[in-house]
Amino acid sequence: MHGVFNLTGPGAVPLKVAIREAGSTAVPFPESLARAFFRELFRWGLYHTPSGAMNFLKYPCTLDGRRFQQATGFTPLFSLEDVFASVRH
Repeated sequence: MHGVFNLTGPGAVPLKVAIREAGSTAVPFPESLARAFFRELFRWGLYHTPSGAMNFLKYPCTLDGRRFQQATGFTPLFSLEDVFASVRH
């Protein structure tokens, strides 16, 4: 097998849908305060992701794993519904 492939999970959903399906509630928070808060947590080693990663939430991208699935026959073991159900419990 040759080439570059995106490896993805079983489908895609917007973050707000994932939060709702996981049984949680999104809480609006000013970005400047959130960045400062997470920057300090990261600086002290209390959070593993730097505040700059918030751009991935603010400007999401969607990966398509169909090419990998077609080349390998891969199918995820769990569906998105299974994943969300496991988080809710």
